[in-house]
Amino acid sequence: MVHLLLDRPERYALLRDEPARVPAAVEKLLRYAQAAMGTNLRVAVEDVTLSGVTIGAERPGCRAHGLRTSRRGRLPPP
Repeated sequence: MVHLLLDRPERYALLRDEPARVPAAVEKLLRYAQAAMGTNLRVAVEDVTLSGVTIGAERPGCRAHGLRTSRRGRLPPP
């Protein structure tokens, strides 16, 4: 994500000069990066089992957008 700030030096300068903006900038960069990568980064709040795989509470996980359409016909309808 650093490259996003390096590509926009005026944004980097704003964060450097106004550090109180950093937490909001991090949130925005994380949302942007997820959309650009086509994934949703999440943390499980409780144990959950997806497709036979258990993700423990407080463990990170990723959901890829478009996976269902790329595997059309292989997964049962929701």
